[in-house]
Amino acid sequence: MVKDKDKKLPPLPFFRVDELLGVEEEAPEPTVINRPKREQVEEPKKAERRVPETHFSALHAQVGPHGNLWELTELNLVGSSEVDFSFLALCEQLERLVLRGTAIESLDVLRGLTQLRYLDVSQTAIRSLDALSELEQLEELDASETEVSDLSALGGLHALRVLTLRKTKVTEIDAVVGLPLLEKLDLKGCAIGDLNSLRKLGGSVRISLSRGTVDRFRREQALARKHSKAKEES
Repeated sequence: MVKDKDKKLPPLPFFRVDELLGVEEEAPEPTVINRPKREQVEEPKKAERRVPETHFSALHAQVGPHGNLWELTELNLVGSSEVDFSFLALCEQLERLVLRGTAIESLDVLRGLTQLRYLDVSQTAIRSLDALSELEQLEELDASETEVSDLSALGGLHALRVLTLRKTKVTEIDAVVGLPLLEKLDLKGCAIGDLNSLRKLGGSVRISLSRGTVDRFRREQALARKHSKAKEES
């Protein structure tokens, strides 16, 4: 006959054996293993993108209370005067930007906006377009009524289709003659000196000129034809 003390209890995985037998045992002290503390290496903090407070009021209507400034693809700041334009350097997704009539004086802040397709900086105090030389996606540019005179920075913008330069200081356009996709060139109010560059544009470009420039262009064309005819007859 098997004694009670020799009986084996069936395994019950969810209970301790001493609880089943009604035996109270002191819990063993936990074994402490001294491990060397791992040195915590702080990751460098990412530079925070901060926007000047003066700008939020101007953007509120366009971005909205839950909008993300860095995801903007279009921005219209027409007439803004009390704005710190340095924030624009962070808006890397912008494709369309209107700064007409604003207080901006330099376009250096736009150098990294390589997604820009449309840019309006008309009626501003800018004097140079040099900062746009790497905006290879730019298709339309309006720099009317500015102090711009040099177009050399635009010579490599092969996507440019529309260029508006009304009432600027531009006197020669050789830099943009070779743009392959140029469709429209507005030079009204510009004192173009060398009209030969206009002839190089060919008939595929629609050119807008002041009345006086058009008349001079026609006179020079008529004179050139007259000399050519006289040469053939002689």
